[in-house]
Amino acid sequence: FRYCSSFPLFYAGPVLDPSWMGDDSASNRLLLLQALAREMQKGLDVMETECSPEFPEARGLLFADCSLEQIYAHVWPAGDAEQVAGWLNRGKRREMKAAAARHEFQWTPMTGNCLSRFDSLHNHTLEKFKWRAPGHWRASLLANMAGLEQRGICRLFTAAPRATPDTFCAAVSVLIDTVHHRSWLWRVAYESDDPGLIPALYVRAAMEIKKEFGPRMTVNFGGSPRVSLSLFKDYLGAAATPHWRIVWSRRNWKPLVWNTGLAVKELLRRRLRW
Repeated sequence: FRYCSSFPLFYAGPVLDPSWMGDDSASNRLLLLQALAREMQKGLDVMETECSPEFPEARGLLFADCSLEQIYAHVWPAGDAEQVAGWLNRGKRREMKAAAARHEFQWTPMTGNCLSRFDSLHNHTLEKFKWRAPGHWRASLLANMAGLEQRGICRLFTAAPRATPDTFCAAVSVLIDTVHHRSWLWRVAYESDDPGLIPALYVRAAMEIKKEFGPRMTVNFGGSPRVSLSLFKDYLGAAATPHWRIVWSRRNWKPLVWNTGLAVKELLRRRLRW
């Protein structure tokens, strides 16, 4: 069984060279995307992946029998650090100010102890939302983060109580693309009941990104599968930005067995906290 998914990165959909993005390339782009999808389908049974918000119209995928779903990510657009703070609503601004008085925020190098601490907090966060990560998945995530840090692509932004500044209680990994002026808040990890801490962590990370890499940098912190999470990101002043989710499955028994297995696994996970 062969499956294509965006998880755990943000987007694993098609990527086009900028020369194919203009209006004068529309017809060729349509044929290119159709051919790309057909070639992918030769080696896959199921395809469920998300395209970046910067990806152009995707009609070519429709002509290859793919389904397209419009979903939303939240993005802080171009603007300086002070503008980011000004985009918050009044309530979140108060929460953030109070949390900032109790915590210190900074970029933290990914040493072995740091990654171990992040893993513990991240696993706690996943379990809070009733998802238990296998050990091999957790190890792979840490290895990916460390490898991307060495390439200047991933960094860790942390928050620590002022009373214990050497032990962070919340962190978010950040992916940075300086060529295209884009960044992503990737994986968040925390163990705190402070209601203002996570808003402060996100906003302070966005502000530091713009201070260091310039106001052209956009900051994307993903989609919102729940209404409450979507509203939370609205209150932080990020713009709901549409993008495409691509869905395709082979017309045989394999996708049916796969989807049935996923449904059973999800049921067991929720009942048994698996």
